Amino acid sequence: MNLKRTYKRGIGRVYVDNDNREYPSVTTVLGSTLAPGPWLEKWKKKLQREAFREQYETCKLKGDQYFDVYDIFDESLEAPNIYRNSKGDLGTFYHHAIEAYLKGTPTNEYLAQDPRVEDVLNSVADWEEKHKISPVKIEHYIASKRWGFAGTIDLVAHTTRDHGKELVLVDWKTGSTQEDQKMQLAAYCIAYEETYNEGPNIAFFCKIDVEKATVREAGHIHNYEISRQFDLFLAAFKLWKHRTKAYGG
Repeated sequence: MNLKRTYKRGIGRVYVDNDNREYPSVTTVLGSTLAPGPWLEKWKKKLQREAFREQYETCKLKGDQYFDVYDIFDESLEAPNIYRNSKGDLGTFYHHAIEAYLKGTPTNEYLAQDPRVEDVLNSVADWEEKHKISPVKIEHYIASKRWGFAGTIDLVAHTTRDHGKELVLVDWKTGSTQEDQKMQLAAYCIAYEETYNEGPNIAFFCKIDVEKATVREAGHIHNYEISRQFDLFLAAFKLWKHRTKAYGG
């Protein structure tokens, strides 16, 4: 199945096949349906407090007697968005560098822009060696005709680490790694098995740490966990379709 990825207003990211059938993205469904954990609000408030304190102290050091505390407060509210955008851009940059490395294409242009790319790629190479990874597909679009969703698998590979040759899926995460990402991996596993009649034995999500310029394994699901996680995804998918009134909802 040939797929193209696009953006649909009011829906988000979707994939379209040769018959012009649309498949909403797994990440769009989960991102729009599941409420963020309490850690997110704590993180936002921490950055806002730090931004307010820094700006307030800067104004005092400058001897500015007429600065507006309310203006500083309003500016500090944007601190989480500013931080997320800057780190998100860098995370995406590292993600592209990893993709080039796995494809065996030159990474010089990435290294020229940020020497820390070498540290990122070295940590990926270490992880590959640990799991005896042999790439099969990279940045692979996949869809489930049966269930009506799609997504992009960052890496499909074989591993020979534990029990002979096994199929694995890998997702590189530039943001936080939370429980809903197990649902995402389960949906990818189901779609992959439906398409190729071969089910992955295990699926990993790996964290791209932009602060430390490293990649580390952040979690995984085994094949015996896929069914339960996929049931959770289907529940979220049903709720998403009901809320958006799209795709039969």
